[in-house]
Amino acid sequence: MFSVLLRVVGLAVLAFALVLAVLDLTRSISAAAPVVTPLAELWQTTSAGTFEWLQTTVTGLHALLWDPTLLFVLQLPGWIVFFAIAMLMMWSGQPKNDRFGRFASR
Repeated sequence: MFSVLLRVVGLAVLAFALVLAVLDLTRSISAAAPVVTPLAELWQTTSAGTFEWLQTTVTGLHALLWDPTLLFVLQLPGWIVFFAIAMLMMWSGQPKNDRFGRFASR
């Protein structure tokens, strides 16, 4: 049951990553130059309050957690981050392979 939920949510996240990739592609075509929207910009546009809350919380835990670690992930294009999350969810929700062959006895 949990694996089915992981695969369904992973598929929804993959669809969202595809939408973000198409948005970047259309912006690139209209600007006649490559346009890549970082995840931090998407997050600040959508919900600036939660972004500031995360920054203060993580910086309060340890400053090195925010600056080299989380800022690196937040500077990646949004569609790449969501694509990676979707692939991890779909991979972890994959049904386990049977160790025996189709006609082998147990």
